[in-house]
Amino acid sequence: MSSKSTRGKKKNADETPSFEEAMEELEELVEQLEQGEVTLDQSVKAYVRGMSLVKQCMGRLQAAEATIKQLAETDEGFELDEADLGQGELDLDS
Repeated sequence: MSSKSTRGKKKNADETPSFEEAMEELEELVEQLEQGEVTLDQSVKAYVRGMSLVKQCMGRLQAAEATIKQLAETDEGFELDEADLGQGELDLDS
């Protein structure tokens, strides 16, 4: 197994990781599975966790895409029409 781990940096189980944290954890899971040094049960757990992370990342990417699509061309360039942004889309304040 890899000596680097996000477990020490991991947030509470209730908190959703950032896109970057999810990608880092996903890369580590893939590395563990590719090395083949984990049990079948560990492999299944890693796969399930990995699929959860993939879904989270896809959701974040879709939210970012939706936000970008809200850009409206104006005389001065581009501006974000925040009135059209829905709940659960990209948080521009963070």
